[in-house]
Amino acid sequence: MKVLVYSLRLWAVVLFLAADLRAAASQERLILGEHLQFISLGGYCGPAQYLNEIGFRTAAFPLDWVFTWDIDGLVQCLEEDFLFFTDESCFQGTQINHRYHMRFFHDLPENPCSEQFPHLKAKYDRRIERFRSLRDFKGKVFFIRTWWARLAEWNKGDFSQNTTWSQKLKKALDHYFPTLDFVLIIYGYEDLNIPKMEEIEGVVEIRIQRDAFSFQEQLGEYLGTLEEFKHFRNGSE
Repeated sequence: MKVLVYSLRLWAVVLFLAADLRAAASQERLILGEHLQFISLGGYCGPAQYLNEIGFRTAAFPLDWVFTWDIDGLVQCLEEDFLFFTDESCFQGTQINHRYHMRFFHDLPENPCSEQFPHLKAKYDRRIERFRSLRDFKGKVFFIRTWWARLAEWNKGDFSQNTTWSQKLKKALDHYFPTLDFVLIIYGYEDLNIPKMEEIEGVVEIRIQRDAFSFQEQLGEYLGTLEEFKHFRNGSE
């Protein structure tokens, strides 16, 4: 009974937080999109989908729907500032960018034609520019990433490098956004045998079940520990 009461109270806090984050901009509080951003860094489309479902995704960014299973490819992409992200020559007639090892599953068929790339480039140029503009963002950003991929799970996934991968990504983000106030949140699934990550400054690990309800619950529990969100929920500055 105590567990049920605790769960109901926690869920009430999460719902209240979600409602306040979508409050009108006229209120003197933290406003989603204006003071806060929740942004998917992929792995696959799950993070963006969960953020969509709970109402925390306020804009489209380049890694929302792209499969980015190779950390070195992702780091190289950031180091090169997305230079070859939609370069047709990197796709070699497939839906995979072979330079960055990224699969555009939601944007391209398996064998795309040249006529499809101008539209792809125009769409992602806007998203990349929005991502770059975070360098001047004065609020707080929560980047959401998972190392899970269905292919890895089918192959009995090797998640033993999660700490190393997260360290590499955090370092790349620090370099790309030298003045941005951000936290990197890594989520994994509770039903998988994934080793717990070592502590990394600025990186938080959460474990969820395979649905948006669990994602929102665990994200809300973490946000509730932050001082700015305590003030936020109390309505004070």
